[in-house]
Amino acid sequence: MSGTGVDVTIGGLPVWNTGAYSITEDSTPTAPDDSSGGYGQIQLPIRDKAGVKSLSGKALTLEDGSQGKTSGIVRGLSGDGLTAQITADSRLGLTAVKRQAQPFVGLLGNAIRYYLGLCGVTSGIVVDSSLEPVAVKLPGWNAVVYDQLKKLATARKFEVSLTSSNIVFRPLRTRTAENYRDAKSSWALDESNLAQSVEGYFYDYASGTQLAYPPGGWSEDVTVYTLNAGETTVINLDIDASLSSVEQPTCVAFVGRNDSGSSVYAVAGNDGLPIQPAQWLAGGGSVKVEIGDDTKSLKVTITASSETQYAPYRIAVSAGTSDYYSSLRIRGTGVFFNKQKMTLPACLDADRAPQEIGATVDNEFFETRDQLYHALLRSAARYSSARHTISVQSKGINRSGESGSYVYPTIGELKALYPGATIGSIRLQPGLGGTIAQWNETLRDLVDGDFVNQAFGNVAGARVVSDDCVLRIRSSTLAPGSLTYTAERDITIKDVFRSGETIGQWNARWAGKTIRDVKLTPLSGLN
Repeated sequence: MSGTGVDVTIGGLPVWNTGAYSITEDSTPTAPDDSSGGYGQIQLPIRDKAGVKSLSGKALTLEDGSQGKTSGIVRGLSGDGLTAQITADSRLGLTAVKRQAQPFVGLLGNAIRYYLGLCGVTSGIVVDSSLEPVAVKLPGWNAVVYDQLKKLATARKFEVSLTSSNIVFRPLRTRTAENYRDAKSSWALDESNLAQSVEGYFYDYASGTQLAYPPGGWSEDVTVYTLNAGETTVINLDIDASLSSVEQPTCVAFVGRNDSGSSVYAVAGNDGLPIQPAQWLAGGGSVKVEIGDDTKSLKVTITASSETQYAPYRIAVSAGTSDYYSSLRIRGTGVFFNKQKMTLPACLDADRAPQEIGATVDNEFFETRDQLYHALLRSAARYSSARHTISVQSKGINRSGESGSYVYPTIGELKALYPGATIGSIRLQPGLGGTIAQWNETLRDLVDGDFVNQAFGNVAGARVVSDDCVLRIRSSTLAPGSLTYTAERDITIKDVFRSGETIGQWNARWAGKTIRDVKLTPLSGLN
């Protein structure tokens, strides 16, 4: 406890503090070529005393009556005998671990919870209702979970934040902030990264059980594997799929070029004649398949029969004198893809943009051409004109704080929550059966994470207007009574048109101006 309106608990126990703290938060990116954005940190001083060193690794919660609530895990400690400095990763930092994910087919909300569950995060998760029912086909991966969540967010147009100690997944551009009493503000335009085009890939996924190898079916380019008697070889095969299971191939007497209905292989001896399955197996011959750690490759172990008379052996079928075609067919279950490339123009002035390709986006979460197209438009905008950023030091933004007021549900909103209910029936609802104070606490929980009540987790990602341009906050640092942030240009078509404005009216408003002028001050004339 501090008596300053800032309460800190570590390991579930209250800790005295001075009321000082610094909380750094980043927003997840919107452009698919941008991987920036950390999970955030909390720093604060406490009294240096016996037992402080044991706080490492423990859960920390910080509540500020005017800024809201946040939480994290203590990762760093230092002290001088009087004051100890605490550094904690935000709760989002729990996802900064490498994990193996399996292919996923289902709903986006369930996929998000599955990924978080890989990190041991099973509670305090809020997925916006508009994201929950979205159908997805997602490949498996072996990577850092937080990085994968950012990639999924850019593909599916949502953002990730830690709000009121909940890990929140919500659509982009749902919050607008207004500065007040800025102490300092600066801007920058940077043309150093202009490029003529951007490119990317989408994967056109299909799910189910089908032929995984050879990818796309047999062709003349498929390798025929040859082994001496008793030899074992291990082959790693890339496939156009992300598999959760695989059917082990069985040895058969014959495999047609276009056979794909089962996992099989046939063996040819040195005379070109087929080796009978029983003969092959009796000599210790086998083919075994494992799915690679990335789920997108196969580890195939082939052991040839020890019988020397017919060696060398080919995993193939004879197609004539000294001519063979591969007989190995492997089926699996998972997500299959057809990776395709797309290129969009960016800056058309080659003198200003000598770089031909600004970014190549290879994000496995882009399922469709349409998803990639709309995302690449964001990348094209980044490379077609100067990048506009602002840096601001401010007293705060348009949320409760200095006024001390909070927003609670109104009586009308309460009625909407329980249509047709009476006071008596409402009192039967969980949390609403006691005193007025208990009612207030229950209703407060409904809005605790709202922007107007909760700054932590809501500043980063909010949009601000500066000099007739809309920008999105990418990084912020909050301290008692102060806020600093950086923001980058974030213009949409909706921003530059008045409601009901025609193309003719828009042209008249911008008469005599260039597209460059529109990009610099897109809101000009809208106020």
